[in-house]
Amino acid sequence: MIRSFKTFFFSPLADIIKKLRFSHLYLTVDYILRKFLISDNKKFSKSNKVLIKRNQGFAKINFKKNNNFKKLIVYTKKKFPPKVIINRSKNKSKESFLKIHTINVLEHKEILNFLKDKDFQEIISSYLESTPILTHASVWYSKNKTTNPQSSQLFHFDREDRYQLKVFIPIYPIHEDSGPLTLLSSKQSSDFIRSSLLKFRLVSLKDRIEDSMVEKRLGKVRPFKMTADQGEIIFADTTNCLHYGSRNSIKPKYHLTIQFLSIYSYKLQQFMKELKRNNDTFIDSFSYMKWQNKNTIRQEL
Repeated sequence: MIRSFKTFFFSPLADIIKKLRFSHLYLTVDYILRKFLISDNKKFSKSNKVLIKRNQGFAKINFKKNNNFKKLIVYTKKKFPPKVIINRSKNKSKESFLKIHTINVLEHKEILNFLKDKDFQEIISSYLESTPILTHASVWYSKNKTTNPQSSQLFHFDREDRYQLKVFIPIYPIHEDSGPLTLLSSKQSSDFIRSSLLKFRLVSLKDRIEDSMVEKRLGKVRPFKMTADQGEIIFADTTNCLHYGSRNSIKPKYHLTIQFLSIYSYKLQQFMKELKRNNDTFIDSFSYMKWQNKNTIRQEL
């Protein structure tokens, strides 16, 4: 009898609590608290240049005339051709459809110089309303022949921060037959969450969602396919935009992927604690990666 009661009452409750832990609601509360407790870099001033609206959550911006960008493309093609990515990829969970080679941008001047570029930095900081913190950089190569979508090929949200930007820099142009990133706007994605709640379904940031479920909740929607010519850059808030990655495609997709979080992300808590202990008040986009490098060296000694 007691066991039956526990199964009936506590199991569903535990499931709800688990889902809440990985929900936009939890991220929002956590973000607000951290924003209250954490002071941004004293030199940070919010840019008035708003090119990515939060109710949209994504944009495609032209950098064809930027010299640092041109050097980045030439360098990446030479340093990280597809065969290098394929040979060095350690992305076992997505091995069948995506090869990822993680890089340390601090070791690659041509990439670093572009990421420091004032025009580029203003776009990121304006959207995040914070010093943008670089947390990940990698080169992706997807020659996808799978027919049944799986894992990140299904609709999902990312969960590293309440607001984040993933930056996709095409090395080859990304066309519809290259399996482009496909997403809904922030507003459409919020409508999906709201519609699910009205049906007593809590959306977890760990969920993988079938196309049919999105259509069932929103009706027929036409997701945005993020194609881009060489020289264009895709910016996407993958926490707030329901999205999926490359599906079955004719041509391969080859691009740099850079992730920026706000200074308030829970992912940065150890980093922020150490800065506070050391009374370090200056933080820039690359402070976190420098800190990671130091920790790696310490562990190896």
